[in-house]
Amino acid sequence: MSSAYRWVRQLGSALAFFTVASAHAQTCVAGIATTKPTSRYAVSGVTVTDQHTGLMWDQCAWGQSGVNCSVDNPAAVFTWQQALALPVTANNAAHRGFGDWRLPNIKELQSLVETCRSNPSVNDAVFPNASGSRFWSASPNTNSLSQAWLVDYYSGSTDYKDRVDLYSVRLVRAGK
Repeated sequence: MSSAYRWVRQLGSALAFFTVASAHAQTCVAGIATTKPTSRYAVSGVTVTDQHTGLMWDQCAWGQSGVNCSVDNPAAVFTWQQALALPVTANNAAHRGFGDWRLPNIKELQSLVETCRSNPSVNDAVFPNASGSRFWSASPNTNSLSQAWLVDYYSGSTDYKDRVDLYSVRLVRAGK
């Protein structure tokens, strides 16, 4: 067997492994350590407290509900203006028993990214049925009045998009 042939076979095996690893977000890609281990979080019913940042997160994306954020209820999508208004709705209804929810800023939203995973790039043991969707932050793009920042939880990257585009929302509160 030629060395070129062996190299092509090894490359094919590596690509097949990467595809399987990416499709199963429950595990980190081989050789990459977790940055957001389950032990970092305290799960209490339907809220999650990040013990490193002190932030309390809604375990489900807005629109999901039930135990493990049932996949029967897909995450709702909103324009940026609508996303900014959601905390008022949540607070008026004492969502999850609290009245001080808000849309997270871009740094807070980025703090949930688990770099050893993709699709979703969050700890899905803590945030079950999380999607690899884009989530709005409260942070406007100061270079363009028509755009705001978001986190793409497929790859874990940050980006800015037009404020009229439709993306998901996860609310946060100060916690402790």
